[in-house]
Amino acid sequence: MNVYAYLWSGTFDTTDAQYYCDVVAPSTGFPTRGELGLSFDQHSAPTGWNLVGSATFTDYYDFYGVSVGTGSSGNTGADAIMITYWIE
Repeated sequence: MNVYAYLWSGTFDTTDAQYYCDVVAPSTGFPTRGELGLSFDQHSAPTGWNLVGSATFTDYYDFYGVSVGTGSSGNTGADAIMITYWIE
């Protein structure tokens, strides 16, 4: 799975934005937010689509989204999120 953030607005400028891959754990059947955190520097990222990071899920069977957590400085977010996801 690859997570991309589209950044156009200069509002999103944190140096340590946290993008979390949200999954459902087979042991509980309940959603888990932030199982895998991908740190991303929005301050130095160019305008347009940026690869935030990649993840491979081996212990989970159901991926359901990406959430964005606050960083320690600046404003965190994205103008759009794109996810490419595959099952192996």
